[in-house]
Amino acid sequence: MRVVRRLTVGVASATTLALATFAGALVAIRILGFSAAVVTGGSMAPAIPMGALILIEPVGPASIAVGDVITFTLPDRLITHRVIAITHDETGLQLVTKGDANDAADPVAIRAGAAVGAVRFSVPLAGYALAELQSVWRIVGAIIVLGIVLDAARRRVARPRLASAAA
Repeated sequence: MRVVRRLTVGVASATTLALATFAGALVAIRILGFSAAVVTGGSMAPAIPMGALILIEPVGPASIAVGDVITFTLPDRLITHRVIAITHDETGLQLVTKGDANDAADPVAIRAGAAVGAVRFSVPLAGYALAELQSVWRIVGAIIVLGIVLDAARRRVARPRLASAAA
């Protein structure tokens, strides 16, 4: 019984530490001014594979250059593609983008104001881990809280037994 308890406490401690470290890293990313996104398509492979976690730094439109990988918004999703040309018209800067794995450029140039930022870092497969954690974090949290409650109840029941045995 003691081995099972030690193993359970060890696994719970390791899981809690891992989750706290991961949460701390995500908070640090936000504090540093970056945002994070998960790449859900393969248009930027092999430079940024599907399932990668990307860190996006907000940048001004004037600082975007040809060759930069940017993330921009469409009405229904975020897109991460490489800038292949920059044009100017009466309404301002337009960015022509293309996914590295795509044969042709994107059909519509985007306004520089639609760019969320430049991709500064990517971690392959980390996006899959983040997506899985987001889908099960409530269950993991409930299990941890349940374990704490059960342990507190066990200690409360064991305490009177120890006091009566000592008397």
